[in-house]
Amino acid sequence: MKMKSSTFTYSQHVEKVQATADVAKRLGYREEGKLWYVYRIPYLKISVKECFEDVGMQVYLPTYFVERIRNGRMIKEEKPKILNYLFVLADIEQINSLIAIENLRPMYRHRCEGEIFNERDKWQTIPSKQMYSLMIVAQGYEGEMEFCVPESQKLERGDKVRVVAGQYNGLEGVLIKSQGCKDGRIYVGITNGFGTFTTAISENCVKVLEFSSETNHFFRKIEAVEKLHTQAIERIKTGKELNDEMKSSLKSFLFRYSELGGLTHVSKAKLTACRYVAMRLLGRHQDAEACMNNFFTEVENDKNRRRALKRWPTAQKYIDKWVQAVDAVWSQMI
Repeated sequence: MKMKSSTFTYSQHVEKVQATADVAKRLGYREEGKLWYVYRIPYLKISVKECFEDVGMQVYLPTYFVERIRNGRMIKEEKPKILNYLFVLADIEQINSLIAIENLRPMYRHRCEGEIFNERDKWQTIPSKQMYSLMIVAQGYEGEMEFCVPESQKLERGDKVRVVAGQYNGLEGVLIKSQGCKDGRIYVGITNGFGTFTTAISENCVKVLEFSSETNHFFRKIEAVEKLHTQAIERIKTGKELNDEMKSSLKSFLFRYSELGGLTHVSKAKLTACRYVAMRLLGRHQDAEACMNNFFTEVENDKNRRRALKRWPTAQKYIDKWVQAVDAVWSQMI
């Protein structure tokens, strides 16, 4: 199969960026010229929020209600979901004015030995995208949120994923699997000092963006789908239709790894070939051709094209093997 060219657009990427920005707008936050600062306030109370709002700052402080008995009466008490942490959208002038009035200071940024920050950059700030992730997670908690302080490099053992359905839709983080549990949890880093977990998320709602660098299981996944493809092709050769279980497995593979990145040229070729075969087996012939054409276009436009072409014979051999195998029986597919 020879290399083909096709028009490549970034419309899907633009849509994702816009969708992320819409989270803050939907919640009423106006970010023009401002940054998100994080305050650590022991024994944080709801009333502290007023100190910031009095000087025109916008505050993110998700809360929940608990029922308590006080003086023999049942009352509802409002409490912060995020214990001792307050997130403020402001400019540096507002931050300085509040320090002068209330002596409230944001957290300092972590500094390496000998590193010096100017007055504007010495405070801990949080990128907008990570704040949106925090907002999404907070909406999924009915009570107080669970936080953890990660050990160095520990979280690299999980895959980087995106949730694409449910209450955490749009959230990106590190997938953490519980032993003996089908559903996983997502770790979301908020700063370099702490992060939070989601509640359990069904694996049917998660797409893998990158495999873990320490436990790269890409080749085990490819071997599994190769076995599935072989069984499906042999079934069609004998005049049988794909059963529901095979169709479901093929659809799950296409869904789960449709945005997988961080791959070498050969690995990308193997993934593309497997996706091509899966689409053909499901009767999605136009999607299969588009998938292959986009891959060839990316190789042609790659900045490291010389390195890509050096390894191309291995990738091309793998692609040809599977394309020829599935094309030989495509006329029998429904």
